[in-house]
Amino acid sequence: MENGWDLPPKGFVKVNVFGVFFHNPLSNGNTSGLGIVVRDSEGDILLMVSGSLQIMNERANELWAMLLGLRACLYVREHNVILETEDGEAVAEWEGWKAYIDPTYEDVIRSLVKRTTDKRLKLHVSVVNESKNHLARYLAKDGALNRTLPVIMPKPFGRVREIWHLDMGLGTTEFGFDLVTEEQYRKIKEGDSNEAMGQFNPDAEGSRDMECSGFISEKFIRVLTAADTTLDELKIPRDFVRKYGSRLEDSLLLKFRNGYEIAVVFKNERGSLLGVFSIFEDFGLEGGKMLLFEYNGVRDFNVFVIGKDLTEIIYPNIVHFTQNRRPRTVSLKNGGLKYVHFVKEEEPLYDEFEPPFSFKERCGMLQGYHTFLFSNGKKTVGQYNHENGKYQGLAKICSILGLQNFGKFNLVLFSYEEMYVTTVSVFDDHFLEVFLPGTPLSSGLNSHNPTVRGRIEITIQPCHMYKYSYGVDISTEYNGITNFWRNIDYITVYAAGSAWKLQVRYRGGGESQRTAIKDGWMQFRDDLGLVAGDVLVLECADSSIQHFCVQVIKNHGE
Repeated sequence: MENGWDLPPKGFVKVNVFGVFFHNPLSNGNTSGLGIVVRDSEGDILLMVSGSLQIMNERANELWAMLLGLRACLYVREHNVILETEDGEAVAEWEGWKAYIDPTYEDVIRSLVKRTTDKRLKLHVSVVNESKNHLARYLAKDGALNRTLPVIMPKPFGRVREIWHLDMGLGTTEFGFDLVTEEQYRKIKEGDSNEAMGQFNPDAEGSRDMECSGFISEKFIRVLTAADTTLDELKIPRDFVRKYGSRLEDSLLLKFRNGYEIAVVFKNERGSLLGVFSIFEDFGLEGGKMLLFEYNGVRDFNVFVIGKDLTEIIYPNIVHFTQNRRPRTVSLKNGGLKYVHFVKEEEPLYDEFEPPFSFKERCGMLQGYHTFLFSNGKKTVGQYNHENGKYQGLAKICSILGLQNFGKFNLVLFSYEEMYVTTVSVFDDHFLEVFLPGTPLSSGLNSHNPTVRGRIEITIQPCHMYKYSYGVDISTEYNGITNFWRNIDYITVYAAGSAWKLQVRYRGGGESQRTAIKDGWMQFRDDLGLVAGDVLVLECADSSIQHFCVQVIKNHGE
């Protein structure tokens, strides 16, 4: 068990310092970062410094962190100081200065020596382990990522408040374990997500930040190594870059379920994302955890974190330092829960499988009957056996596709969602998703011939082709289908080898009460090459009214 940070004795302050150095520059050009925090005998923070120096070597950076720590104490007029650092070798060079001083950092050592000649200063230097220095570490790494000078931070930011609570033995403030004022509680009850300590109304607009619309691409997974978490660059699968690199912007956002967003740079020629280091630090990621990437159809990626227990993590209550918003609370009812299953050669997945214990623990009582939805829009009915804790029902899709089992795949991702539906995605040896062949209405083996449940026809008008489209109305003639959709919902449309996710909204009020296709329409329209006069035909299977096959009847009189 870690001992953790200790309060200084009465009459003293404690300054914790940390210097971090990168032999390969970060995306912002920085090679170093330093963090300093001064606290009194009550544990109150008197001053924090987070930033970077243009330092040429690692030892000089560590020594400067100590010198600026002493400077910070002088700024707050404190002379009884306990300085804590993790770098025993730097301390030894400072204390052994009479024997030898390296000329590359001679000036900083001489300044440290001179500072200790101040007769007002009572200084104790202590070399500690990481468990006693978490806050200075966080400030140093955040400084390297976000600042080019050492900056005095006037108030807590990012994870500072959380780390301070842990240092003081007050427990976590994440996952709803914080104290709120009566006013904050009132706003929680009213569903004000921006003001209520990160709580939110699941039906509010903010809860849909992770929804996708537009073209659906394959998802991919990065299984992190310990080395990955020390870098500012993350490689993405070569086949994904080759297929979709031209669609991706040079600058894009990575969006997480808790509201955390970070801008990164996509380098097509390198097949990588730059500027990711703060993710590893802020989320406490380590080797063995996984990042699941899902292109949102427009320009950004939704990112989900899978833990070593193979289940999606409990997300920390944080946002990135650059964001001016509060975190969102992540819940099972809003976005579900993901877990993965590695396919073993000696035990290939076929019909029955057991989800991770951590998944079952967080879901509570699982429904006996269940629906599995696959990447081609097909559905199969399964069940959960409460006696052995296993799901059954995957054999049907194997039968339809002519698969002996799932042995040709490397990993299966299960996305458990509301209404007892689990989306099943399969991945190859490069952790890139493999789209299953077919559509919701395509025929399969073993007499699989789905019937058409409903049909929607839309004649493309000139206004549907505008650069900025305000929506495509669906005639009330098709209310037999659209009435089953929510006021704001999403449908998926499939063609041979491609799929799109479209947002649909109910337009109420006045005489015109109908549903319209909104987000994703322009990408869908352009990908299909639609022109005015074409007729768009959407057909759904008997088992689903949110998954459609698409046909286009071309206007040959154009």
